Amino acid sequence: MQVISFIIPCYASEGSVALVMDEIRSVVAQRPEYEYEIVAVNDFSPDNVLSVLRQQAAFDPQVKVIRTDEDLQTEDPSQEPSQNTGLSQTQQDPEGEKPSNSDSSVMQPTQPTETRPTKPVQGKPQPTTTRPTQTSKKSQTIHVDSSIRKTCGGPAFDLEARAKTRLTYKSSAPKIVSVDKKGRVRLLRPGKAVITIRAAASDRYRGAAKTVTIRSSLKKVSLKAVNKRGNKVKLT
Repeated sequence: MQVISFIIPCYASEGSVALVMDEIRSVVAQRPEYEYEIVAVNDFSPDNVLSVLRQQAAFDPQVKVIRTDEDLQTEDPSQEPSQNTGLSQTQQDPEGEKPSNSDSSVMQPTQPTETRPTKPVQGKPQPTTTRPTQTSKKSQTIHVDSSIRKTCGGPAFDLEARAKTRLTYKSSAPKIVSVDKKGRVRLLRPGKAVITIRAAASDRYRGAAKTVTIRSSLKKVSLKAVNKRGNKVKLT
C-alpha cells in the first residue's frame, strides 16, 4: 500500500500544529488506499510545541517527533535543515530509491502540489487502446405470404409473419386494409393495399423488410325473386 509522509517543521506553532495534524487525518481518511505518517520536527521552538507533539504521538502511532540538533536552530521554519532532518526519518530512501516492501511518497502539507498529465516521451512506446473486434451480424428473413386475396367484411385475420427479431407493420391504404401492431389485418372496403413488414436490427441480426400485397373484393351475393307468372328466378 502506498505511504504518504507528511513533514511538519515546527517553530512557534504550539497553537496550530494539532489543527494541522487533524486536517491531515481527515484528508487521508477519505483515501483508504493510502497509509500515512506524520514526521514533526521541533526546530527548538521557544514555545511549548514539543509537549503538544508528544501528546499527539501518544495517541497516534503514525506521528513521529524529531528534535533537531542545536546548531540547526532557526527562527524560520521554512529553512531546509529541519525538512531534511524530517525526510531522513520517514519511510523514504534519502537517495531517492523506494523501499522494496512499500510504494512510498513524500508530501508536505504546507506546499500545495499540482498533478499534471505526463507528456509522451520520444523513443518510448506509448500505451495503445485495443478495441474489441465486432463480429459480423447475420442476415434474417421474414417468412410470410407475399400476396393475399380475400373478400372484405369478414373477420380479421393474422398475417402469421415470422422472423428472428421484433416485427412492425404499416399499411399503405389504412382505409382499405388496416393492420395493428400484432399483425392482425381487417379488410374495410374493396381495393388493394400493400403492408410493409420490418424486422428490427439487433446485436446478432441485421434488419429486414418485406411487403405483402392484399386485395380486397366484394362478397358475391345470390338473390332469389318470383316473376309475375310465379316462376322463381335466381339472380347472381
